[in-house]
Amino acid sequence: MILVDSSVWIDYFNGKDTSQTSKLDKLLGVELLGIGDIILTEVLQGFRTDADYRIAKKMLRERQGNKVPYTGVQ
Repeated sequence: MILVDSSVWIDYFNGKDTSQTSKLDKLLGVELLGIGDIILTEVLQGFRTDADYRIAKKMLRERQGNKVPYTGVQ
């Protein structure tokens, strides 16, 4: 499983072409990707329109089975 940082998801949804977003695009649907609770929150709070928020939420919810639970800092 690969845990994708929120900054990569944000760049991906904003259409930025970086080496990280290109890699993410290639991994989607192929590799098991983990989404932590904090990452999910950070990504979803950045959408400016309800339509974009709903699209992203649906896409990320489809990966909820791969969610990485927040365990706190120790």
